[in-house]
Amino acid sequence: MKQNFVQNNDMLFPQRLNQYKNELQNELSRLLSFWQKNTVDKEFGGFYGKLDNSNKVFPGAPKGSVLNSRILWTFSAAYNLTGNMDYLDTATRAFRYITDHFIDKKYGGVYWTVV
Repeated sequence: MKQNFVQNNDMLFPQRLNQYKNELQNELSRLLSFWQKNTVDKEFGGFYGKLDNSNKVFPGAPKGSVLNSRILWTFSAAYNLTGNMDYLDTATRAFRYITDHFIDKKYGGVYWTVV
């Protein structure tokens, strides 16, 4: 039964695949736009450490190295995929914040959180 479905609808597969690709690209854009719009700490640098379910920012919340590293990786990968310079700017912001604030320059290693 499954084999017949694939054979009978083979001509639709490229269209469905392209539609799926477009939906994923749109979702990626929406997700990354949310992070760029709501989590960038313009006053102290880096990214806010806490947002609640209503997108209320808690500016004094600690900032975590894991979150900032994930932001760096995500926006770097998104830039590599799309070539979008805004993604590169966000990745660069994360990289600079990590190297300036999370790396222990005296003893080595990484701080788990900073305030």
